[in-house]
Amino acid sequence: MLRIYTIILCTLALLPLQNAYAQHNQRVDSILQEKREQKREEIRIHFRVAKTNIDKSYMDNEETLDRIVDWVNELQSDSMINVVAIEFCGACSPEGSVQFNRYLSKTRLTRLEDYVRDRIEIPEEIITRSDHYIAWSELKDFVVNSDLENKNEILEILNSENTSKGNKLDSRITALKAMDNGKTWIMLLNRYFAHLRNAYMVIVTKKSELAERLEELRTPI
Repeated sequence: MLRIYTIILCTLALLPLQNAYAQHNQRVDSILQEKREQKREEIRIHFRVAKTNIDKSYMDNEETLDRIVDWVNELQSDSMINVVAIEFCGACSPEGSVQFNRYLSKTRLTRLEDYVRDRIEIPEEIITRSDHYIAWSELKDFVVNSDLENKNEILEILNSENTSKGNKLDSRITALKAMDNGKTWIMLLNRYFAHLRNAYMVIVTKKSELAERLEELRTPI
């Protein structure tokens, strides 16, 4: 009898903990479900070397800027979609000093944000800003998809950690410049660096409550 009583007491004592654990799992499931339902899209413009002004004649900037404005206007007027977040990002290519590159990436995202917000009303509370500095991940993607004979050696450097401290030049830059007497560095510069000098806008959307209700109505019972 005493054993049964002890088991009951232990079970009752664990109930609050089990409930808290269940509620935590429900919150996690809810967040994960929301992330799965969100859609992330991005669009970017490019800058001339060492420049922060938006040049519509450069690459496909004019068409891209028009597309950004039309895109956001269309999303905001669509009752089936909610724009839940907008992020403005800036980046640069690896050449140049640390301080100047940080200035370039930050100013480029500001230029894009100013251009868009001068033409479209966007609530401040859904905006974030990300100064990515040097676009290492983009450069890595270019190399991964290339036919370069020494791409494995390049990727080994790109995947390594920056061991430089403070405002010293990124150690990966030094390593890339040291490859085959600078030939690899020049090749990367000529092939890819122009695409790394950019600013881009990320829009995160999800279905509106109206869209979800309409889907429920269409779902067969």
